[in-house]
Amino acid sequence: MKFTNLKVYYILISTNNLWFITSNWLNFWLKYMTLKEVGIIDAMAFLTGILLEFPSGIVSDRLGRKQTLFLSQAFQLLGSLIVTLSSSVFEIGVGFVIFQIGVAFYSGTIESFGYESAIREDKNYTSVLTNSGIISNFSYLFSLVVGGYLYLVNQNIPNILFTLSFVIGFIVLFFSKESIKILEESISFDLKIKFNIYTIFLFILLMTISFSFDYGFLKLVILEKFSDLNSSFWYIFGATLSSLFLSGFLLKRIKSFNFSLIVVLASLLVSLSLIFYTFIPLFLFLSFSAIFVYQLSLKYINERVGDSQRASVISLFNLLYKLPYVLIALFLGYNLA
Repeated sequence: MKFTNLKVYYILISTNNLWFITSNWLNFWLKYMTLKEVGIIDAMAFLTGILLEFPSGIVSDRLGRKQTLFLSQAFQLLGSLIVTLSSSVFEIGVGFVIFQIGVAFYSGTIESFGYESAIREDKNYTSVLTNSGIISNFSYLFSLVVGGYLYLVNQNIPNILFTLSFVIGFIVLFFSKESIKILEESISFDLKIKFNIYTIFLFILLMTISFSFDYGFLKLVILEKFSDLNSSFWYIFGATLSSLFLSGFLLKRIKSFNFSLIVVLASLLVSLSLIFYTFIPLFLFLSFSAIFVYQLSLKYINERVGDSQRASVISLFNLLYKLPYVLIALFLGYNLA
């Protein structure tokens, strides 16, 4: 089989979403620390990662996508391995910080790599974006179910499989080619890009809300109010699966960004209004919003930014919408202790 860049991109999208630890990582951490310590470590490691978002984007634009993706897989592999072998709060904290550094190098770079590969291989980017959404979410759902069951067999198996997924990602990168022309001169970051400031602001606002409610520690805390952690992945499974089909259906059919954003905003408002009344609609709408609005924002940004700045701009966008989660994790850690 011939490995094109798009095939490598799809494989990376899959391996980097094999989160076998999703439904059990909090149980694993709680063997060595309190909820307060979970909140602190989660927030500090996550803060390290997002503060490196923009610098890592500049590195990607300067060194190229392939080398930066190699760095991302290496850091995530090392970090997840340290966490897997950990037996103390300190070791888990160090491993998770290293892992988040890898996430920073991956974020922004993988989106740029996918867009540039689609253009150079003369593929429709909307179709590529939809395919990547299907691959990433089905990989996530597969690992969610498998990881949940394997945790009941042996608590270390999900962590081992999670670590091995980055080994595969690292190896497959050897079959890729650089997707941009690497510049010899230093890069100057030009903010004069044809963005509608109100559209970008709305994208950031929507992503901030959906990401904060649909990520990591907060997601499991919400789930814990409705179920035990061992069965929580079934709720995530249902919400993500429904959201995947809904977002894919709309992305292919909606032509106007204004209408698309209205749909997402309405979904978020309905979700938040239901938070104290019903659980499943909350997760359904928030999962849908997180998937759909991110795909829309990538399409909007990629089509307006050149190769020399693409990873930097996407990384800056990621930094802005992820930052509030740090405060949320700290708040939860202290108040749930």
